Amino acid sequence: MTIPREYPSMSTGYLDGSIEPPSFDSLHAPNAYPSSSSSLYPSPTTPGPSISDSVTSLPGYSASLPVPDYHPNPTGDEQRLEFVPTRSLYGRPTGVWTNKIKDMTISLQNQDPIEVQPAPRYGRRDIISGTITFDEENLTAFEKVKLVIEGETAVGNQPYEGRSEIFVRKTFTLWQKSAGQHVQCPRVINFQIPFSAVESRRSGMEVLPPSYVFDAGQGGRIACSYSIHINVTQRSRHAFWHNRNRHVIPINYVPRSRPPHEFPRDLGFPRSAIKALPEAWSQIMTAQGAISCNLFIPAVSAFCVTDEIPFFLQFVAPAGYFDLTEGEEPTLQVSLRRQVGLSIQETSLWRDMTSSQGFVKLLSSATHSRSTLDVPTPGPPALTSKSSSESILSRGFRRHRIAKRDEIVENGKLKTWEWKGTVCNNGVKVGGCTTDVMVINDFFEFSVRIKKANGQVLEYHHSQPINMVTEA
Repeated sequence: MTIPREYPSMSTGYLDGSIEPPSFDSLHAPNAYPSSSSSLYPSPTTPGPSISDSVTSLPGYSASLPVPDYHPNPTGDEQRLEFVPTRSLYGRPTGVWTNKIKDMTISLQNQDPIEVQPAPRYGRRDIISGTITFDEENLTAFEKVKLVIEGETAVGNQPYEGRSEIFVRKTFTLWQKSAGQHVQCPRVINFQIPFSAVESRRSGMEVLPPSYVFDAGQGGRIACSYSIHINVTQRSRHAFWHNRNRHVIPINYVPRSRPPHEFPRDLGFPRSAIKALPEAWSQIMTAQGAISCNLFIPAVSAFCVTDEIPFFLQFVAPAGYFDLTEGEEPTLQVSLRRQVGLSIQETSLWRDMTSSQGFVKLLSSATHSRSTLDVPTPGPPALTSKSSSESILSRGFRRHRIAKRDEIVENGKLKTWEWKGTVCNNGVKVGGCTTDVMVINDFFEFSVRIKKANGQVLEYHHSQPINMVTEA
């Protein structure tokens, strides 16, 4: 097939119509490209600027100064501006965890010895590094060596009594004999597996729940556990039969979490100290009818599981509202409550348990006029559902509030009680989490109990969500 003369050939595809590529100057000429008044293939008429004219000479560079020496502590001519020590439940082990199982020895690096730590411990994005050593000399019958990481959730008082489900299973092939090869499995197999490679079968996310056993009593045991399985496949005497040996090593997965910043340890409790340092405190205001309550806790709202959480509480009610016996004062109970939710076999289960009780001290009890008391005037009761109203105020408390409504309006005096104290977890070593499998929530709770002269007991209750972390 021939190309018509009126059409340019494929070899003449340059702007100037030649078969040679244009020069740099022609491409940068002002009229190097066609315009409305030019022909289809115009040729440059004015030369363009040269490269030497458009590029300036580079400045001279000298060798960089040497990197200064860094020290953990200030030297003679330095001073420390601020130092916040890190407190952690677990250190950084550098030993070797070794366990002999039948005809193999498994060694895991960066772990405490098995006498100190029965189960190896790993954190978020840690490396599972170790070796597998076989005792046998002849390993020609070995076909495959695999390492499997499993995560399992269970509900029930005893193993195998309740329900269980494997939510994570990740397989890594450490060694495999190819078809037709007559090679022997090595006696020592090294492996390094990042824990982040373990993904959930449900969503593919890397957010995994920690190893945790939550025992709420009476069938309320919830457990989340992890284990390493070493699977060895070897050929038997029969060609069509393979023996598979599985060795299980329980491990603990403890992801670390930290608060955004540490709260000051020398916080004062009187009202003057709160006014002097308001940014260090968070004020939680609750009200029910004519009763109001002001709770002050550190503004960070995230605490290490080993922290002592300080608080300051102010409880205000109209004078004579409770008809207390002379010399009788309301009592305050403070505690930390943990709520654990588990998703297993397409059902959700929730368990609650009070983890600790706080230390409380009554600071003052006084009567003030409504105009001089330094607390906000309580507003109307919140529009809440019956379930949420029951959690804040008991039925007897509500009946008492309705009966005393007329007296509240006429009385201009307010009675206030102030407490301070601390609360700390007892034996809790796992922080809160929110994953597809498990949810761990923590609450700061207080309850004001009032015993009336006629023997009736009223209770004002409130739960404040907080976040528990493993380090500070």
